[in-house]
Amino acid sequence: VFKACDEDNKGYLSREDFKVAVIMLFGYKPSKIEADFAMSSVNPNASGILLEEFLSIVRKKKEVRLHWNEIRHIFTAFDRHYRGYLTLEDFKTAFKQVAPKLSERTVLDVFRCWYYLHGRILEEFIPHGLPLGLVALSQAAAGSATGGGPTPPLHSQSTMPTHTAGWGTPLT
Repeated sequence: VFKACDEDNKGYLSREDFKVAVIMLFGYKPSKIEADFAMSSVNPNASGILLEEFLSIVRKKKEVRLHWNEIRHIFTAFDRHYRGYLTLEDFKTAFKQVAPKLSERTVLDVFRCWYYLHGRILEEFIPHGLPLGLVALSQAAAGSATGGGPTPPLHSQSTMPTHTAGWGTPLT
């Protein structure tokens, strides 16, 4: 792909070359922010993205995509009724099955933190950088939930780390 996009055999990809390469590899045109980030992450003395830098960018992007697919699969397991969001009961049911010794308070804190930030846990707010501990706990999530809407946070001191979409763009 690098060779095909380096039309003039310059040995590097220009910004436009990079966009074409992303389209060829991933099937979408990168946003201005994504292209800016890629261009700013390379050697400032170079005229564009060298092969090794391109390979590094593509490797990271593939890792993010694989991780995102895994998280989407986990979200679907939590969202047993295909509502597009998670209720407190969805959370409780899943965590009882995969981590029965985890205190209800901990499950509530995680849920309330997300609720505090977003109003409810929607599919599009599941971050690419979800902590691996939560991924591991949730992988075997199954079971059914019966209603039970989200509850407001107990306190405003709940915090979550800032997650990014793999290219430095905050998801919130």
